[in-house]
Amino acid sequence: MKWLYSSIFSLAAVSLVQANAVVKRATVNDVAYCCGGSGGTTTTVTTLDALTSAVAGDTKKIVLISGTITGTGAVLIGSNTSVIGKTGSSLVGVGLRISKVLAPADAIGVQAVFANMDHDKDITHGVFGITVSNSYLHDHWKGMLIGHSANNGAEDVAMRFTMVGNYLKTINSRTPSVRFATGHIFNNYFVDLGEGVRARSESQVLVEGNVWSEVIKAIFSDTDAGAMASEGSNLADAGTFTTPPYTYTKLATASVQASVLATAGQTLAF
Repeated sequence: MKWLYSSIFSLAAVSLVQANAVVKRATVNDVAYCCGGSGGTTTTVTTLDALTSAVAGDTKKIVLISGTITGTGAVLIGSNTSVIGKTGSSLVGVGLRISKVLAPADAIGVQAVFANMDHDKDITHGVFGITVSNSYLHDHWKGMLIGHSANNGAEDVAMRFTMVGNYLKTINSRTPSVRFATGHIFNNYFVDLGEGVRARSESQVLVEGNVWSEVIKAIFSDTDAGAMASEGSNLADAGTFTTPPYTYTKLATASVQASVLATAGQTLAF
């Protein structure tokens, strides 16, 4: 499998809640692999063909999406690439893929990469050290899958992820559903969900400093997994992951809703 080092900003460049700047937290060992297209050429695209061509290859590049691009299928993103949506931009019927092309229903699929990511995604096949930040995921049946199969533990047990500053609204389940991975979920805003965080298949998740509104099952786990949390309707078995291997600043719960609503989704102008 080809390893990629990409920074992907889908349809918007967004910022971490704490500092109003995109802050790398892509590897637990703080290895500076994740630089995206910084220093490369900048191209603005308005069609699917132009987008597909612009993001191909491994040279450093920044691709700006302007307006609405429609189509079907998935666009394969090369390494050393940043994809940024200009104000009012959107992809309709088009998914973005890093590494392998997955099912076309996934908005963004990631396999075996170091990456910083913003917006809808499934994260599978041994991803190590991924940050999902400042995304607005909404109006969907299933939101985010981390670890795709109960039969893929040998590869997925190494998965590490952080979720911070995201707004998840009106989703039935998988916000996220986690298999085998170890994850840190903090300072997110969860609204109108059937299921919130689900720890499955030997995963361990630390959940803290989030805000929950109209969520039927906020935090729960299968018998072989655990979640360490003291918030929401926590039905999970007690987890063992209690201290992330990096420094971070956690907002007070009272400040989370306003901060997330101000920064999640397509909020910056380009």
